[in-house]
Amino acid sequence: MTNYTGGAADNSWTITPVDGTSIVDGNGGTDSLLIDWSALNNVQYGSWGTSLGYAFVATSDRSVTAYDIERLALLFGGGNDYFEVRNNAIVSLDGGGGSDHFDAHFTSSNANISFVLNPTAGTTSTFVNQGTTIRNVERVSISTGSGNDSLTGG
Repeated sequence: MTNYTGGAADNSWTITPVDGTSIVDGNGGTDSLLIDWSALNNVQYGSWGTSLGYAFVATSDRSVTAYDIERLALLFGGGNDYFEVRNNAIVSLDGGGGSDHFDAHFTSSNANISFVLNPTAGTTSTFVNQGTTIRNVERVSISTGSGNDSLTGG
């Protein structure tokens, strides 16, 4: 198990498969976490919500639990992966290979969110006025809030 604890300043961490099970606590500042599991081919899943600043990402043999992280980026591998975002959290997700599902719960947002799913593999799709980006994701579920939202599938 690997534990990382930040201080009052901005902190940045990268977690790879060799880190095994990890716990990251950003504490103060604006903290960034990159979970790079792109070399893995087993199913990866997780969720993140800003109300607690809590993230959990796992496979069958490793996990990352994170607290007080403001910027989260995920690079998944060849499995059929699932990741959900709650409470308008902002994430950058690359699903890698496989058939991946991104589940976005932006119901607390009053911004005018617009989204167009780009069907071309390897290209990025952005939730405009929200900030989340996804690429190499084949299935998207989206719930939005009170804004004048525009959502287009690919």
